[in-house]
Amino acid sequence: MQKLLHFVLSNAVSAIICRRGFFSIGEIMFKKLVYAATFALAGASAYAAPITPTFTSFGDIDAAFSNTVTFGGSGIPTAPGSITEIGISGTDTILRMGIMATPRFSSPAPVDDGAGTYTVEPGESIGGSPGASKWNFSFAAELVGPDSFTISDVNLQLLYDLDPGTNTDDSLMGVIDFGSVPGAGGLSFIEGSQNASFGFLTSALVPGVTPPAFTPFSIFAPGEYSFALRASVNNEISEASINVTVAPVPLPAGGALLLTALAGAAALKRRKTV
Repeated sequence: MQKLLHFVLSNAVSAIICRRGFFSIGEIMFKKLVYAATFALAGASAYAAPITPTFTSFGDIDAAFSNTVTFGGSGIPTAPGSITEIGISGTDTILRMGIMATPRFSSPAPVDDGAGTYTVEPGESIGGSPGASKWNFSFAAELVGPDSFTISDVNLQLLYDLDPGTNTDDSLMGVIDFGSVPGAGGLSFIEGSQNASFGFLTSALVPGVTPPAFTPFSIFAPGEYSFALRASVNNEISEASINVTVAPVPLPAGGALLLTALAGAAALKRRKTV
């Protein structure tokens, strides 16, 4: 049995939709206390560096998860994405994290290189609320096992980059700390799809959100952006992460020749008219 919980991070239409799996009453509280302390220690030793695509596999996030992944919407593709799966030492619990770039409504699908980098078009989304980019960063995380671990126990965070410059240091990125988001920390499964243009991402007034150093995001700016789901596990930082390159889509060679021919024909017509 699962419980569906909606929690809104801002007054905007954006929301993260979460599901929590309920385990049997036989919880192993000692394990939870020991690993909560271990994870907290690991989180304190987080490094500062640019994010590069990181995963244990690259494929269909929904197929890799025990829970059904929809990113909280309908018709949002779940492949291909960066997937990281790790077993929590000393327990029977598995942590899975998945993240990818997805098209927003009827916008063109991001083009992936098979290695965690997506190329997307600049400009406004085709469909949905005005002012949003054509792409979202979509994510999911789950803890599966008999030990009743939750999102708070692994210090799960979402790091997001709004700076179009390359190699943005992760210490300058925005952070959603799910353990501090009302209603999220006690979950064992969480998913969502966000747009870099959403206002709550730059607000220090939203619980659990630390805005990035660089704001605001421009839907028209070419550049490179990075996103990561990060957890403190086994006294180390583990993550699933991606890069997104925003660039105009080049015309095929035939298309460029056609435009040249049309321009020439238009110039010839003007001369004849004169």
